[in-house]
Amino acid sequence: MESPTEIYKYLSSITNINKIANDVLFEKYIIQNKTGYNKIQNIEDTDQESILATLNGGYPIIGLIYTFVYKPTIEEINVIMSGKKPEKYMDHVPLVFCTSVKGKMFSGINLNVLPPIERLKFLQLYYDTFKDFFKDLELKTQNNILAINKKFLTLSLNNSSDLIKIWSNRANSTFSFGYRNYYIEKVDRLRSIEYVEWSYIPFFKSENATKMMNINKVHNLYWKNQ
Repeated sequence: MESPTEIYKYLSSITNINKIANDVLFEKYIIQNKTGYNKIQNIEDTDQESILATLNGGYPIIGLIYTFVYKPTIEEINVIMSGKKPEKYMDHVPLVFCTSVKGKMFSGINLNVLPPIERLKFLQLYYDTFKDFFKDLELKTQNNILAINKKFLTLSLNNSSDLIKIWSNRANSTFSFGYRNYYIEKVDRLRSIEYVEWSYIPFFKSENATKMMNINKVHNLYWKNQ
């Protein structure tokens, strides 16, 4: 599997790449809710999701990226400090890189909250850190062989926050800005994003991801918190 940066360079030349990203990451998974064979649209498409569904009992698996509909209570609405004024917004359709699962809750980095270029940095660092895993990934997924990053899973069970801090320092970024906790009972349509579709994440506009605040304003607040 090529690095996220190399794939990004290639996809950047496609004029309607933002629409394609939205069609894949939002329309297909959330609106149309396509599963199994029905979600196979291109020759390179895979269906790891069906294999994973037999393992996780309805919970996310550490090291994978998920999208879903989330309905938080008023108390759980996210608050970002902007100067002296708190800014409130709701994560309605997150895109989460899962870092831990505990009890009835899972946690991770909501990539929607990170500006597009920061998402690319995050994916590239994950790729660089676990090159051995990604080296054979394409062969496994295309042959319907289970592909889980066991090394990252083991590290996360110890303390995933340390690794996120290391990656943030390397990239001069604040990936923890997107860190969120989610209660599984409030999750609707939990969908695992196929590895081959991770390449669309830096191009995803995620206009439907938040309520009470425009996603562009969330990204502006990210840069202010750098």
